[in-house]
Amino acid sequence: MEEREKLKAEALQELEADYDRYIARWEERGPRAGPHPSDWYQRRLQDIEEKFQSKPTESIASSTEQPVIIELSVASGPNGKISATLLLSDDNVWTTYPVDKLEIPCGLYLPISAKYAKALKELEGLLNSGASEKDLQCYFEEYPEFLMGHEYRRVIPQASIVPLSRAGKTPWRADFVLTPFDQNEFAKILELKPPSLTILKKDTHGHSTFHSQFHAAVQQLIDYGMAFEEASTRERFVQRYGEEILAPRLELVVGRKWPSDQNQQIFRFQKDGRIEMHNWDSYLANLKRRYLD
Repeated sequence: MEEREKLKAEALQELEADYDRYIARWEERGPRAGPHPSDWYQRRLQDIEEKFQSKPTESIASSTEQPVIIELSVASGPNGKISATLLLSDDNVWTTYPVDKLEIPCGLYLPISAKYAKALKELEGLLNSGASEKDLQCYFEEYPEFLMGHEYRRVIPQASIVPLSRAGKTPWRADFVLTPFDQNEFAKILELKPPSLTILKKDTHGHSTFHSQFHAAVQQLIDYGMAFEEASTRERFVQRYGEEILAPRLELVVGRKWPSDQNQQIFRFQKDGRIEMHNWDSYLANLKRRYLD
C-alpha cells in the first residue's frame, strides 16, 4: 500500500508538470491542441484517482475513456498490397492499429499525399527558420505518424523515466519513446535537438572536435537508455504506460547536413556510442521518400 501511495504521489507530481506544458501548448495552438486545460486536467486527475483505487496489478496506463480515431492511413506496401492503419489518440498517447481488411467505396479517394506534402513543407519551414526544441516537439506530437513508420505501434511523448537516482525528484523526460509492433524488436528512445546545434567545430590547430552541447545531448540519451537497465525503472514505466522497455535503441536527430569530410568521424562516433544519429536534412529527405514518392 505504501508503494502505491508513493506511485500515486509521483503520478500527481508528473500531472502538474504535464499540466504546465499543456497550458503552454494550448496558449500557443488554441483548441487544436485538445480540450480546454481545465477539462484536460480534471479528466487526467480523475483517471489517476480511479487507477490507484483499482487492483495493484492494473496498469496505470489503462484508460476509462474510449480513444479518439485521429486518422486512417492507406499505403501500398513493397509487395504491392494495400495496407491500412488506424491512428488513435488516448490521453495524448498515440497508437497505431493495423487494419486487415479495408473496403473503400468506388470513387472514394483519400488525399493522404496532399496532407503529407503540406505537413512536410511545414517541417521544412520550421527547420529553415531555426526551429527550437519546443517547436519540434510540438510538431511531432501533431504528426506522430512521421515517427511511427511501419515499425512502431505507439508513440509516447515526453515519456517519464525514473531511475533510482531520480526517486523522489523530478523525473527525466525523453522527447519520445516508441514501442514496436514486433515483440522481437526493440523500443526506441528518440531525442530531437535543434537544427542550429553545432556538432563539430575546429580548434585553433585545425582539428575537429565535438561541440560540448552535442556531447551533452548524447550523454542525456545514453543516461535514458541505461536507466532501463534497472528493474525499478522498467517497473515504473510499465505501471505508468503499460509498456515494458528492454535495451531500447537510441536515436538522436540534430543539426544540419554535415560536410562530407566529417562523415568518417561522425560514423565512428555512432558506432562507438551505439547511437543512431541523423541530421535534419537527411531526416526530412527520408520522410519525403517514405510519404511522397
